[in-house]
Amino acid sequence: MARSKIDVNQIGWSEAIDSSIKVNAEEKINKKAISFDGTNDVVVVSDQDEYSPTNGSTDTAFSISAWVYVGDVSEDNGPFVAKSNNTISVRNEYIFKHSNGEVQLFIYDSTLNANGNQIRAQANAATLSDSTWHHVVATYDGSTNASGIKLYTDASQTSATNSETGTYVRLRNSSTPLTFGATEDAGNANRVFEDRMADVVFFNKE
Repeated sequence: MARSKIDVNQIGWSEAIDSSIKVNAEEKINKKAISFDGTNDVVVVSDQDEYSPTNGSTDTAFSISAWVYVGDVSEDNGPFVAKSNNTISVRNEYIFKHSNGEVQLFIYDSTLNANGNQIRAQANAATLSDSTWHHVVATYDGSTNASGIKLYTDASQTSATNSETGTYVRLRNSSTPLTFGATEDAGNANRVFEDRMADVVFFNKE
């Protein structure tokens, strides 16, 4: 399902490759990462049905995977991936985020009530640490039950509380685009990611 965290200091490059090939592993920076300033940066991906995990009558399984780096987790409360916009009535499908290092996934039934009717899993403690790359994954089995959501950090399942607000029936396919680093409105200080993100992947299975 997911790749585990890699410690570049423990990779024996000289043993793994031909000696004639030069590899520089000194710099612990993913040069393909996207940097977010924590103010209003957001990557917007046009809406596609594949990003809404429903077949029109019930939920379908999905997983979201990403590598994330946060300088100070105590100062950040932002999404990794979302289909959400707080400025419109039918606004939310899901938000995969962290709050002060605690990984969370919220799934909404927004046609019933834009402010509620959700299932969610919230980590019981911080699993992200300052200035460190972490691999985070959220999975959902499509059961429409909060217990069907699982969270992972660095290849280990994260202890979390699963719960429901209101009456969740199913996720609705909206026209809200997929976003990285914030919700689509990008103006809510509580929903803006700060620092770096890389290798975001959306799977159509748990």
